[in-house]
Amino acid sequence: KRLLEINESIDYASNELNKKNNSLDNFIVTQREINELIVSLKKEVDLNKTSLYGMEDKIKGYSLRLKQINEKNHLLSNNLKNVINKSLPYQNKLKNLELNLKENNQNHQNSSLLRINKDFEGVDLELQLLIEKRNLLLEQKNDIALNHERINNEQNLILVKEKNLLDSIKELAISHQDWIAKRNNLKKELLT
Repeated sequence: KRLLEINESIDYASNELNKKNNSLDNFIVTQREINELIVSLKKEVDLNKTSLYGMEDKIKGYSLRLKQINEKNHLLSNNLKNVINKSLPYQNKLKNLELNLKENNQNHQNSSLLRINKDFEGVDLELQLLIEKRNLLLEQKNDIALNHERINNEQNLILVKEKNLLDSIKELAISHQDWIAKRNNLKKELLT
């Protein structure tokens, strides 16, 4: 009877040992999976950080370019004002010449009319050149405004991407800490 009791105790202990061994195997597999996941998370965090640094460099480049465009825009605006100011006397002179032409009648000498016509043509040509220069400056100013808007849009898009990356890095860091805590708990349980 005593031997039967001992055999039963041995069977029970063997079963318990098998269960503990199975649990130990499961713990080891889980710990390996957690370690692999932690390594994967670290790689993902590093990759996101690298992308973030790239975005920051790009933003700095866009900011510098925007500054240069603003300076160029300011210079063009000043040039445009100067051209408009320079054209005002010619416009006035042209108006005066037009008035003189209207006031002259057929009785005036041909030489006087020819001189006025020549003056008129000269002023008209200068005014035409100034108008062309003004139109060119306006086109350049519009191009700069379009570039400015496009860069602003790209910069805003990069800022959104940067924010998303930062949020992603924070989430990964939290997941990373959770997995480390879980791994440490499993180690403690495994030691127990």
